[in-house]
Amino acid sequence: GKPLPSVEIKLAEDGEILAKGPNVFAGYHKDPEASSQVFDEAGWFKTGDVGRFTDDGFLQIIDRKKEILVTAGGKNVPPANIELRFADDPLFSHVVVYGDGQKYLVAGVWLDPEMLDAQLAKDGVSPDDRPARVRDIVQTRVDKVNAELARFEQIRKFRVMDVPLTVASGLLTTTLKVKRKKVWETFK
Repeated sequence: GKPLPSVEIKLAEDGEILAKGPNVFAGYHKDPEASSQVFDEAGWFKTGDVGRFTDDGFLQIIDRKKEILVTAGGKNVPPANIELRFADDPLFSHVVVYGDGQKYLVAGVWLDPEMLDAQLAKDGVSPDDRPARVRDIVQTRVDKVNAELARFEQIRKFRVMDVPLTVASGLLTTTLKVKRKKVWETFK
């Protein structure tokens, strides 16, 4: 949404949302050291959220700063910004982008089985051609998203995953958020 009139909001160079105003957190009680870590040198409160402003002036929170990936080339990439681009496509159940410390970004792709079957039936794909056609379908959609991104944000490789992400497996939180590092450790 839009900030309240008494709150100033700006984005740091890495996209972190910074806030300032009389009603913004003033610091930790009797702990100036901890307080100094959550404020920049100009007195802006570092929220820990990564955001962007929409064309109509609304602030959109897109990720947590601790989720930001830093590539081997030193580029900061909020993976949720990329993953959200697949959210409106009913074929995808989950897309998990990773690339912390790597030369390029990769993605694990989880497809909705019903939507995939419907797409393959519509295309008249035979069982023998299924794996290649699934890869082509996903590649086309990844290419479309990549066209909207800076080169360092583009997904260079992906794998269609068969093992579902579940709370029971420890790969999703109870609020169904992906545990990125756990997914990476599990599937590398």
